[in-house]
Amino acid sequence: MRIGELLFEWNDLEGATRHLLGGIERVLEWVCLGEATSRLLEVTGTHDRLGRLEEVDADAAHGVVPGYIALARVKQAKGNTEGALEALRKVEQVAQSSRLRSLWNDRAERCGEAWLARLWMAEGDLRAANRWAQDRTLSATDDPDYSSELEYITLARLLIAQGRNEEAEHLLGRLVEAAEAGGRGRTVTELLVLQALVLRARNDKPEALTTLRRAVTLAEPEGYIRTFADEGEPMADLLQQLYGAWRTEQPGEVPLDYIGKLLKALGAEVADATGVPLRGREHPAGLTSREVEVLGLVAAGMTSAQIAREL
Repeated sequence: MRIGELLFEWNDLEGATRHLLGGIERVLEWVCLGEATSRLLEVTGTHDRLGRLEEVDADAAHGVVPGYIALARVKQAKGNTEGALEALRKVEQVAQSSRLRSLWNDRAERCGEAWLARLWMAEGDLRAANRWAQDRTLSATDDPDYSSELEYITLARLLIAQGRNEEAEHLLGRLVEAAEAGGRGRTVTELLVLQALVLRARNDKPEALTTLRRAVTLAEPEGYIRTFADEGEPMADLLQQLYGAWRTEQPGEVPLDYIGKLLKALGAEVADATGVPLRGREHPAGLTSREVEVLGLVAAGMTSAQIAREL
């Protein structure tokens, strides 16, 4: 299932679906569920194999929770809200099993509810998400530990959606410090993305771009895409501005082709030095970022001396 989660982050939604379903199947086979496994995994649709969780041994069922959550994210990314809800209902079904140990029960329930709150926010239902936060008695002034990190990141997202940017900024600052101390790079990237969005909402463009540049720099070696693409139009706007800053300031740590991939995933575009739209364009085979930049300056009509000064 980890491979499926990674493929999702790389924006390979079909590949992610195959690996996630396969991972869930292997978990069930590993616990020797026999005929129940076969029935559970009957194909009733492209993404709807998992229809009979009640037949699964509840003591082993917690192992499929990450798979269901990842499937929910894939379906949400594909615009299948009902499919995402159905996947999260499976998490709830696991959590409510009286045969599960209380530790797994609590973790599954909290995780599933946090992702459900995110789905509500994506659908514009802030009232439902706010009820979740109230039921969990979460506050921006709390001091989150690792076990509750997902919930507090979700709370930060809710605060941003509600326009409570100052509260969100303080909470995100504490979460970033904790994630950095714990070496959780993927989480740090997500938190930096959220910080950049808060700064954008507060009209602090320079700090927003500085923070986003750091997120992009961390994410590029890993090829993360959905971390940015799931944030929609505000992120597209920031990435377009970051591309412009890269073009004028030339901070070499921000690669042009990677920003292009992110913009493509967001359905956005930006013009290069020649005025030609860049829409997730790859560099021509064999060319470095600097060589592509030189070609752009040549196409813009600059002389060799002008190009030398520019570079």
